Amino acid sequence: FVPLLVSKLVCVVTKKC
Repeated sequence: FVPLLVSKLVCVVTKKC
């Protein structure tokens, strides 16, 4: 589990970068 990776994924999926 990589929190940073998850955060980036959420960022891209929700388009809130």
